[in-house]
Amino acid sequence: MWKVGSLLLLCLTFCSAKVDISNFFPFGIQNGDQILAAGDDTSSHRQYVNGDFPFFGVNTTNLYLNINGAISFLNPIRTYTPSCAPVSRNYSMIQPFW
Repeated sequence: MWKVGSLLLLCLTFCSAKVDISNFFPFGIQNGDQILAAGDDTSSHRQYVNGDFPFFGVNTTNLYLNINGAISFLNPIRTYTPSCAPVSRNYSMIQPFW
């Protein structure tokens, strides 16, 4: 059994990769990023996107980034939302980190 573990450790030691930071989109405060205020259920101000963003047959030009990881389109989410399902029609959203 120790042979398998040693082989795995050896393989993981020499088989590694990285992505250089230059391959990322520019980010940080110096590139216009903003930090959301600390707290529960806070959201960004309205963020405008270039062009229309189609979402289930509705085109939108703005979105809100919410501290819980949701991206909402009609309104910011400012209430406790313990479910990944939209709580009402006022919250058209994507929850990539749920």
